[in-house]
Amino acid sequence: DTTSLDFSDHPATEGLGPLGGGDGSAGHGFWAHSVLAASSIGVPLGLLHQQTWVRDPNTVSKHHQRRDLPIEEKESYRWQVGLKAVHSAVPEHIPVLNIGDREADIYALWAAPRRKKSHLLIRASQPRRVQGEHANLWAAVEAAPEAGRHEMLVRQHPTHTMRKVTVAVRFCKVTLLRPAHGVRDTDVPSVTVTAILAREVETASDSGHAPLEWLLLTDLPVDDLHDA
Repeated sequence: DTTSLDFSDHPATEGLGPLGGGDGSAGHGFWAHSVLAASSIGVPLGLLHQQTWVRDPNTVSKHHQRRDLPIEEKESYRWQVGLKAVHSAVPEHIPVLNIGDREADIYALWAAPRRKKSHLLIRASQPRRVQGEHANLWAAVEAAPEAGRHEMLVRQHPTHTMRKVTVAVRFCKVTLLRPAHGVRDTDVPSVTVTAILAREVETASDSGHAPLEWLLLTDLPVDDLHDA
């Protein structure tokens, strides 16, 4: 995951850059991207990799110009750097599952070469084009039959009361098509993954809560509700 380190209260500190707007209105500091290792049961094992950088104020708010840059010149390349670091740090015979939130939903990461026993599990953020009859990724997984339901206790904010949530789970295989922008290499292939949608079944209109929804993508095998 990526963390912003805000030093706006230290105006004399040199070597910092904008965290948001180019005028520093959204903070001033630097960024750190960390790869935390955990065991298969969730025990933290330590930091495998970390990289830091400072944004150039001249490039802030120019995302339309950045999207056609080579991936190596984008901030998002940190995900591929982190993946390579994992492969270097963990012996090949040990399976690894690389987990990322929505900022990791980058096509170049899905298409990047990985060693055997190295898998991805990423929360989707892009309405990607997919092969077949459906318009996009969301439409494809929404058309899949419900595999079952799952109950959990959640609290969406520390000040909220814990509540019981039931989500309906759907999953299907999809082939993500190469995006029109941001991938300069025309040889980059389409990528086949499994999409898993978990969506809250019922939320009372007066509850003050937005319905929960997660759409996950993975190259791990998913054959039933238990796998999902």
